[in-house]
Amino acid sequence: MQKVQTLHWSLSEDRRVLSSWFPAGRQLAGIDFPSTSTRNLFGEVNWRESLPLILAALLVTFNLLDSLLTARALSLGFAEANPVMAGLFSMSLPMGMFFKSVVVGTGALFLWKYRHLPVAVRGMTGATACYGAVILYHLYFQMIVF
Repeated sequence: MQKVQTLHWSLSEDRRVLSSWFPAGRQLAGIDFPSTSTRNLFGEVNWRESLPLILAALLVTFNLLDSLLTARALSLGFAEANPVMAGLFSMSLPMGMFFKSVVVGTGALFLWKYRHLPVAVRGMTGATACYGAVILYHLYFQMIVF
């Protein structure tokens, strides 16, 4: 007979957060995980719970846009301001884009894993704001000036 492994919690009942790794409404070793919704009983969106998802999606989207706009800027003759990325882009453009995507994606996953902590949400907010500013910078110099 096979023994079923179960999860043991070390947090209090009101602090249990497992939705970051398991899809809503799924079972693991016979344990039902409640489905979490970002809507309350009246159908209103709970922005406090949906904000990390929006920030993570924006962060990944801004990262992809930054990679594409950086590749376009390099093809127009601009220089990369980041010396580490400039070295990678000088070796190979696809390798630089891949490395940039992996680093930011790993950071976004790390922040998403700890999204229940206020410092992670602040980090996601700061990183998303910085990438938003970089996108505006790219658009200004590539679309308006050049």
